[in-house]
Amino acid sequence: MSPCPGQEGDHPFKLEGDEMMAAQRYEDAVRLYSSLLDLQPSEVRVWGNRAQAYLYLGRFEEAERDATMVLGIDPDNIKAHYRRGWARLKLRTPNVKGGKEDLARVLSQEPGNKAARDLLQNFEERGLDEDAGVALTVVEDDSEDGCSWCPVSTMPGRDEDERASLDFWRKGEQFKSNKKWQEALGCFNRAAVANPLNSKNWVSIAEVHREQGNHRESEEASRRAACIALNQRQD
Repeated sequence: MSPCPGQEGDHPFKLEGDEMMAAQRYEDAVRLYSSLLDLQPSEVRVWGNRAQAYLYLGRFEEAERDATMVLGIDPDNIKAHYRRGWARLKLRTPNVKGGKEDLARVLSQEPGNKAARDLLQNFEERGLDEDAGVALTVVEDDSEDGCSWCPVSTMPGRDEDERASLDFWRKGEQFKSNKKWQEALGCFNRAAVANPLNSKNWVSIAEVHREQGNHRESEEASRRAACIALNQRQD
């Protein structure tokens, strides 16, 4: 995938952050966008792009927060409603209801938005209520703000999610064995997005962060892996 296009006059941090997104180096993208927001906190596109990076990393609370920041500045921002809807559907009650409302808002302004329609329709057809989580599959879709914003075209079944997760995990293991840490991290993050309830995805993410000296991120991923393993034993 080619680097994301920027706009004339964009700050270097944004341009480099967009390049990191295109390279699936989402942690680096977050760091660059965060540095820019410290300098220019009213940059709506940067809040939105960082929300997208958080979504790819499976950090849905942060994604919801950033999308909400965008909507505080621009209440009619369709991408922010979509991103917040995605994040809320991944979080537990009461956010599922809010996620449905965000997607309905997207469709009220863009009735032809197939991604939003398919996500909402499949979510309802699968009978998920406000206490349920949702597994989403990410696809790429270039947008004018320099990042892909549309993560879903269809919502496959659990078997397809698990196969996609396993494929990404295997690619990540290959990169890790060659000490290509950024490429490995990108694959493991995508594996975790496809199947966030597989503890080995988070173990692998923790290992790569540890190799890179990112101790906070490593500890966070390790905690997720431990919680998932504990819940599975209790089930």
